[in-house]
Amino acid sequence: MIYVPKKTLAWFIVLALFLTFSIVILYFAICVVDSSSEGWVRTYGGTNLESAYSIIQTSDGGYAVAGSVESGALLLKTDSTGNMEWNQTYVGDGARSLVGTSDGGYVLAGGTRLIKTDAYGNIEWTRTLLGGNSAYSLIQTSDKGYVVAGNTGDARYGEDEYFWLVKTDKLGYNQWSKTFETLMPGVARSVIQTSDGGYALLGSNSDNPDFLLVKTSSSGELEWSKTYGGEDNDNGWSIVQTSDGGYALAGMLWNRSDHDNMAGLIKINSEGNTLWMKNYPGFTPLSMETTIDGGYVLCSELTLVKTDSEGQLLWTKSINFANDTAVDQAHSVIQTLDGGYAIAGVGSPLYSAGRPLGDSQVSYAWIIKTDPEGVVSEFPSWVFLPLFLAATLVALFYSRRVRTRLGISG
Repeated sequence: MIYVPKKTLAWFIVLALFLTFSIVILYFAICVVDSSSEGWVRTYGGTNLESAYSIIQTSDGGYAVAGSVESGALLLKTDSTGNMEWNQTYVGDGARSLVGTSDGGYVLAGGTRLIKTDAYGNIEWTRTLLGGNSAYSLIQTSDKGYVVAGNTGDARYGEDEYFWLVKTDKLGYNQWSKTFETLMPGVARSVIQTSDGGYALLGSNSDNPDFLLVKTSSSGELEWSKTYGGEDNDNGWSIVQTSDGGYALAGMLWNRSDHDNMAGLIKINSEGNTLWMKNYPGFTPLSMETTIDGGYVLCSELTLVKTDSEGQLLWTKSINFANDTAVDQAHSVIQTLDGGYAIAGVGSPLYSAGRPLGDSQVSYAWIIKTDPEGVVSEFPSWVFLPLFLAATLVALFYSRRVRTRLGISG
């Protein structure tokens, strides 16, 4: 029979309890990391041309992303931690915008095409949108139909581009299509349904670009239009309606003094009159959303900016990938159910299969999940305290054994 001194046995018991406690804490921490409350970074594809342009959170806490691949449109679904569950591709134009439907499916818009899928991305129907050329923004309307905004024409072929708005029923059949050729040429990049049942489109005019805002009736008839910005090239990208009936507009402003772009956030009333304008140097936003505290979040490149309801800057966070990238562009940001943020975009690896730096023939889609402060924390910091205590206890235990064997007292 082996004799174990009582003090040694006590040390063993305490050590076992601490190790058990630490394992439980570690397991709990891993569970927390696996939940959507912590941050993570995920990339998808990277062997050809994959891009993400629009992201939504799904009813199961996961995410759906629409974008493009070399052959056409991309739709991918992930779980709450960004692990891909499935992906589907659709030959033709890439997808620029995505909405979820009440039956658990999805609708994608891109080019002149509207695609409805089931919950697993299988096509249920495809419709051709009339009157335009490029769809940028899609929403589901109060009557369960859809509205798409974009532009007519194609400047690459010397054609004038004008704002385009098309309305469909719930099955995607065209109800009406409007182009605004009485206004200056331009491209609409964002559309919302307004509280009066009409629509507001934000984009940019083509000549000496400014933010161009178009307000229509519920049938798409022009009610008014206004431009915003400075004397230089400014581009509107995203619009939301605010609780006071007005609107917030986000986009790019040109900083003449620094010869660089900067983010612009403009607040207007329901008649389109400017209430205030804020700028944030150093990045150009392509997406903006209202937040649960009444403020705004803007994103572009790998920068996330949070403001209060008056546009006062609260924080700016830069997010870096674990691997170096030549080009990264955020296209869509949402606030998630846990109060954090999810961002989708496109990146190009520095080196891929021997291709040169920033080769446009290689790109990948990505999603970044942050906490409510815009931080990507892959592991909660508080978990290190019990692990440190356990490690200290182990060190003390072995130190005591060594001292005992050497006959060192104390």
